Amino acid sequence: MSTDALRKPEVLSPAGSRESLTAAIAAGCDAVYFGITDYNARIRAQNFDLGDLPDVVKDLRRWGVKSCLTFNTLVFLEEERAAKKVLEAIALAGPDALIVQDLGVVRWVREVAPAIDVHASTQMTITSPDGVNLLERLGVRRVVLARELTLPEIAKVRAMTRLELEVFVHGALCVSYSGQCLSSEAWGGRSANRGQCAQACRHPYDLFVDGDEHELGDRAFLLSPRDLEGYRRIPELTALGISAFKIEGRMKGPEYVAAATSLYRAAVDRAWALRETGVSQVPPIRLAELSQRTEAVYSRGASEGFLGGVNHQVLVDGTTRSHRGLAYGRVAAVEPSRTRLGLIIEEHGDPGRPPITLRAGDGLLVALGVREEDEFGGRIIELTTSGPRRVRAVLHRDGGWPAPEKMVGARIYRTSSPELVQELKPFTGRPELMRQITLRAEVRGTAGEPLLLTLRDPEGREATVVSSAPLEPAVGSGLDDQQLREQFSRLGGTRYRLGAMTTQLDGVLFCPVSDLNRMRRDAVHAMEDLRGRSSMPVTDPRPAAAIAEVAAATIETSPVSWAIDRAERITTAGGEGEVARGADPADYFDAVVVLCRTREQVSAAIESGARRVALDFLDLVGLKEANAELRSAGIRRTLALPRVQKPGEEKIESFFLGLEPDEILVRNLGGVERLARLRALASEGARFPAVVGDTSLNGVNPAAIDALLDLGLARLTPGFDLNAVQLLHLIEKVDAARLELPLHHHLPVFHTEHCVFAAFLSEGADFRTCGRPCDRHQIALRDRTGQHHPVVADVGCRNTVWSAKPQSAVGHLEAFRREGVRNFRLELMHHDRPSTLWLINTYRSVWLGRKSATDALAEMRAEAEYGISTGSPEPPRKLALKPVGGRRELGAGESSKGAAGNLPAGQPAVAKYSSTTGSRGKRAPGARPTPASGSGVTKPNGQKGPRQRPGRSSPSGPTSGKPRGGR
Repeated sequence: MSTDALRKPEVLSPAGSRESLTAAIAAGCDAVYFGITDYNARIRAQNFDLGDLPDVVKDLRRWGVKSCLTFNTLVFLEEERAAKKVLEAIALAGPDALIVQDLGVVRWVREVAPAIDVHASTQMTITSPDGVNLLERLGVRRVVLARELTLPEIAKVRAMTRLELEVFVHGALCVSYSGQCLSSEAWGGRSANRGQCAQACRHPYDLFVDGDEHELGDRAFLLSPRDLEGYRRIPELTALGISAFKIEGRMKGPEYVAAATSLYRAAVDRAWALRETGVSQVPPIRLAELSQRTEAVYSRGASEGFLGGVNHQVLVDGTTRSHRGLAYGRVAAVEPSRTRLGLIIEEHGDPGRPPITLRAGDGLLVALGVREEDEFGGRIIELTTSGPRRVRAVLHRDGGWPAPEKMVGARIYRTSSPELVQELKPFTGRPELMRQITLRAEVRGTAGEPLLLTLRDPEGREATVVSSAPLEPAVGSGLDDQQLREQFSRLGGTRYRLGAMTTQLDGVLFCPVSDLNRMRRDAVHAMEDLRGRSSMPVTDPRPAAAIAEVAAATIETSPVSWAIDRAERITTAGGEGEVARGADPADYFDAVVVLCRTREQVSAAIESGARRVALDFLDLVGLKEANAELRSAGIRRTLALPRVQKPGEEKIESFFLGLEPDEILVRNLGGVERLARLRALASEGARFPAVVGDTSLNGVNPAAIDALLDLGLARLTPGFDLNAVQLLHLIEKVDAARLELPLHHHLPVFHTEHCVFAAFLSEGADFRTCGRPCDRHQIALRDRTGQHHPVVADVGCRNTVWSAKPQSAVGHLEAFRREGVRNFRLELMHHDRPSTLWLINTYRSVWLGRKSATDALAEMRAEAEYGISTGSPEPPRKLALKPVGGRRELGAGESSKGAAGNLPAGQPAVAKYSSTTGSRGKRAPGARPTPASGSGVTKPNGQKGPRQRPGRSSPSGPTSGKPRGGR
């Protein structure tokens, strides 16, 4: 494969604080990404003040490090003015790029800061070439791909797109596709799309299969992935022309940033040197050592994520959610005393990795089992050799330790190391001690003319200074190479060092040493100025000669292709019933789409009189049959595409179009682009279904709504991050007739490539070997409050975990109708025929005025096992920014109009239309009680309460001096 047009990829490091920024620079990063106080997805990180941004950006440029600023949250309508002001200030500071999630923000950046490159955040959930190509048309320069793509899938995207691509290679993995996680929103009123992730994926859950608890042994953390470690894949990704390798970790400390950056600096340098010359100064053992050091700082256990392919038995093993450090061995014997505990530890090293050395002061974790309550820890106070591959470690004994006999055979982990702290300490001090920029010097001199000194940096910038006076002939010895190098190489305290120097002196000349020193200082100052106002050019990242070869690569059969092939082999009889067209938008059945997931629900919807039905099926054969049944009944049909579509799954749009639906519900940007292209290719006059955008497109402000509608959508469902007040304000600013609002639904809290069915109900790695338990079973995850959250697989074998408590917007129905909304949706979950009919008719009664919304909610609370939620507002967020050159702008809710932005002062905010926990209200007569949070009580239906596991705080890492697991 040719390397023409191939650029060396960047190492992109996280910086959640000043100290982490210093560590990233010192460890050799090419670029850093960081956030300001607001509008970034790591709001709990220390972050940076907007007023300091110009100095931060300038200093990074002087280091030759690119600055990527995160502006990667959804932005609400009431924040638009303040957000644009911040973007204007950011434009003045001039970072190299803005990392953006919100399509509305993309428009604003192009409007107020057109010189800054836009990078599409991984929170845009881009998984296909179509999604990348759509963003290119919107002015995006680089796309951060979803972390769930495999190497062949990344290769396919690379081959079919021109934009720069960025790939995560290291750090914590979200179990949910980024941008598609609503767990924090549903269960805590704080949105991950707003930078307030509560890490619900790290909580313990119990698995229920067909209503019965499934024994999992010690596995409890069913949604907590191992951390990503992809350094072994750097050569392959480099060959594809990936522009940047991204390290996760803005919430972690500078030691982690230094260790991870050092690892990927070495991995990229090695891969590039081998491609260019076939020789590298970085041996493989060095990468293994750096990898081990990084894991010692922080790791939940390493995996290649999805880079090495889909394997549901590896990504999540269910045994831990926190840092454990390095596995060292097992306890062979215990020597207890009254105040001390001697552990005879037998080392069990990994033959493929460097040996681990224990030292006095190290923190140890003793794991009797895999549950966190079975872990104990302390710091080594004495260490001696006890035999071949055996050591005796003495720890303080307190009342928290188990009986000695229970510890024999327990696994031992090294969780912290004072020696490691010292090893990484230089990275967190002065970066110029670890990293320097080499300057070339050229000196020219002629008698009667000033001495000229020119410094050149690696990018070709030149800084030239001259002596204060013309040179004079020397009396005795004059200037020579040795003296000039001695004076001009005194660059201590700066980020520079002197490399090659050439001199051209005509004759024996004299210049005062003081003037030489002044020239050196002036030249360095001029170079600092040049580097501070320059940026590196960006070119097309693809290796041109390699495109044809990579484009020819095929993706292994996907579950979607398998499902389509199976469905196409089965013919379904169905009449050509006339499609009912809703002429009166005020009519309930013309305005409301009933989204069904089973044939039983479809039959019930037909019986209820529904005229519009959406199908969201796992089984495409069942979908064909249901589509035919609806068509025979003359019912308007909507087919729902998967929330995520990856390379190799492009056939599903054509399959759906072949079923001749009236509408297609699209849930990702790639699908929007693909359907637009298919529409353009359709013959003139041919019937083509309307395309409706779902909530997963995350449209929450007028600019984003307009951007999505401009892409060819007939209607759009706004994002679930809005509360009812915000939604009503949004409706005033957009065409309400082109919105579709959910009246009833369960919130999709996680959408995952990880399959819970395969991981815990089979031993298979993927859909080809798992036996497809999703076809035979219904499963749910029970949380610590006792609620059961349904898990549903889609046609691509991806799982959605749904909130147990349904959400209703019936209380706002009349307000929405008054504002001109004409389209609504009822989404069914595990409803049977009677409950489907009851639900449809309950909302119809409210629509017709036969029942009040209050009475309907009371009935639904009585009917649902966990009640029903009407949601609650997001916690107030006041912008804490100090824009460059002026006082802080008023943030959201800070005007005299009250906390809701445009509400009259004193008027209470209305609850969310779509999400968060909300209050249960009074239990209606006959309703089943819902366990209180953490109660662990036995429910009336006989199910056990949740297994109680005491929580623990996050590990302190190697800098705190506190070993994990101590009692």
